[in-house]
Amino acid sequence: MKILLKSRTQPCHGDVNINCSPFPIGRFEKPFSTGNVEHLNHLSRHHATIFEKAGVFYVIDRNSTNGTFINAERIGKEPSKLLEDDIITFGHTSFSYTVSTKTKTIQELPGSLITVGSISVPSIINTKLVIATVVLFSCALQAKNFYLHRATSAPVVSSGPPIGNPNPAVINPPGPTAAESGGSRVERMVAPDHNGYSVRHRREPEIGVSEERFPAKGGKHTIIPHNPENQDTQHGRGAVTTNGDSVKLAQNAGGNEVVSHAPAVNGPGSKNGNKYDIDAPPKTRNQLTRSLYYGGAVEVKTEYEGNYNLDNDDDADIWKIEPQLKLAFTYKPTQKIHGYIDFNLKRKSTLIDRQNNENTKTSLTIKRAYVRFDEILDDLSLKLGRQRFKDKREWFYDEELDGARLFYRNRGLRLEASVSRENVFDNDLLNSSNNDEINNYFLSGRFKLHDKTRMSVYYLVRDDRSRNGGRPVFLGTQITGKYADKTAYWLTAAYVFGKDELDRKDDRREDISAYGFDLGGTHVIDTVLSPSVTLAYARGSGDSNPDNNTDRNFRQTDLQDNNSRFNGVTSFKYYGELMDPELSNLSIWYGGIGIRPTRKTSIDLVYHQYRQVEASEDIRDSNIDLDPSGLNRDLGRELDLVIGYREIKNLFIELDAAYFWPGDAFPNDADGAFHASMQVRYSF
Repeated sequence: MKILLKSRTQPCHGDVNINCSPFPIGRFEKPFSTGNVEHLNHLSRHHATIFEKAGVFYVIDRNSTNGTFINAERIGKEPSKLLEDDIITFGHTSFSYTVSTKTKTIQELPGSLITVGSISVPSIINTKLVIATVVLFSCALQAKNFYLHRATSAPVVSSGPPIGNPNPAVINPPGPTAAESGGSRVERMVAPDHNGYSVRHRREPEIGVSEERFPAKGGKHTIIPHNPENQDTQHGRGAVTTNGDSVKLAQNAGGNEVVSHAPAVNGPGSKNGNKYDIDAPPKTRNQLTRSLYYGGAVEVKTEYEGNYNLDNDDDADIWKIEPQLKLAFTYKPTQKIHGYIDFNLKRKSTLIDRQNNENTKTSLTIKRAYVRFDEILDDLSLKLGRQRFKDKREWFYDEELDGARLFYRNRGLRLEASVSRENVFDNDLLNSSNNDEINNYFLSGRFKLHDKTRMSVYYLVRDDRSRNGGRPVFLGTQITGKYADKTAYWLTAAYVFGKDELDRKDDRREDISAYGFDLGGTHVIDTVLSPSVTLAYARGSGDSNPDNNTDRNFRQTDLQDNNSRFNGVTSFKYYGELMDPELSNLSIWYGGIGIRPTRKTSIDLVYHQYRQVEASEDIRDSNIDLDPSGLNRDLGRELDLVIGYREIKNLFIELDAAYFWPGDAFPNDADGAFHASMQVRYSF
């Protein structure tokens, strides 16, 4: 099957006959490269791709500068169907065409070549895909057969053009990453290579990117793990990344590599797919046996805290040094069973005063230890053990908890239910600790509102089983999205109700009724250094009448980290690296500017202004040691400088410095506080 793009503006190259899939659109691709130089400036190098699936043609915009339009409406990164008489425009009216699908169907045979200009591309038979669902998992052999059969239902595209075109069409079905969904994800499927093998690209939470290769007509397949670290290598031949920038999948009939260039999905602009999560579990990229993998990291963090009590007492300054060794193992006997454990050996040294008194503590912790069962039923997965609970902005939770989680995922819908508790068993093997008695009951769902907007809803219960414990219930939502690919926005909000903890002063337990929200956006300017501007506002309600039986002070879950990023390569405490308060009885204006000197280096300057909603003598969960007077709501201001560096493979460096100016809520003689830290991590 083929289609014809009939020129509406009659540029020098005229009509475009598309008789192969994928068909690249770009300033250096024929026949567009033969056009007027002035016209070509409106096309990006990899502007768009037209491909065919099951007899229907689609177009995908490749994050082009000037966009791709169908009937004057700009399309996104999801495939858009091409219909008869559609008007499609690539960047400028110089490249405007009318779609004609009423062309003569051509015979396409496996392995045959279709020539477009000087480019020869292998073609593939357009056959209907067979969808099969296996209900129960019984054994490893059944799991293999399941995935072998399931592979025929994955999207299939051609093995791509020769190296001259590094951007073939690869269908990216919508859905979460493995880390978000709690299970592995089949990302892509490509056509048989020159050895007659098909390749299925998978993303595993800890193993990372891997390939499954198996004969196109069925039979035994093998798994080829790739570099699974959360850092990308150089682009080009053999490049591998887990953030979607460039992944080697297979080789075509000519021996050329098939490479996908998926756009960034996390932040404004195409340069934002480089987020580095310093708290993420180590990737197990090294293979010991067929089913056993290992990996780890060496990390050093040094931190200085100056004058946190605001009285300019140098003896109160603290300098901490924390070297760590992290080691992780993954056991994956089948495609549906996945075991993971990681250990963290840390030696924490604290210089507590100028007399060089040193306090040192060594710990050996089990950060995560779980088993995951993928698709125990159709679209249903189970995860048991110590695992990381995390939302996108870490506003609700970012914590390792012991529990059981059930995941359901079908197309764009993701549901999760869990029951958990922190440290059911001591996580420190060298030191005993008092385990809490808080049971957590979580329900959440995530779905797509439209092409570039995702919405999550949360229902969280924190049931403190201790004698004086409370039972707050959180009902919240989180919306994240992008506008015109250059502006990212977010809205996080929650209402909390239930019972507060027992007040020992008057021996009573109050009802809770409070709200909190965080709203903001980041805009990236498409120019040198990719400068960005961020503005946000957060508010957690206060209690104007503390003497009644209802506590209206908002509180977060105590599992939050309030850690995210704007447009940089690293995340940071967006409520302030120094003050870092819980959003309770607070209103915070914050924002900043940032630049990207290189693709893997970022500099952010962030300003914060803090005010209490109701004047109070308490700041909930803040690093500032001095209590406010309760006579004024102005808490102060803070300026943060955050630098992220990832230019060297496997190496990550983060530098930050912060200064806090106390406001009128503190005594007139209160002095400012200072914070500085450096964190270096090398993964292996």
